[in-house]
Amino acid sequence: LDYVYLDIGSEGNDKRLNLEVLERLYPKLSPGAWVLAHDTTLPAYRPAFQGYLRWVRDPRFFAQSLSLDVDCLGLELSIR
Repeated sequence: LDYVYLDIGSEGNDKRLNLEVLERLYPKLSPGAWVLAHDTTLPAYRPAFQGYLRWVRDPRFFAQSLSLDVDCLGLELSIR
């Protein structure tokens, strides 16, 4: 996979599924693949995204990960 867009769940707890899905897809990601996750800066969802953000910002898994404030909900761009 070269590109993945994650926008799973509509409730805070459902957003935790983004990490579970990414962990399952990770072995299929090409070097340099982009992963975008939506809703990462919405205050109501921040607790649910803590584990996700910690994982994608870990240099053992991704070369770079940064928050993009393209809308009021936020996107996290992670590059393998």
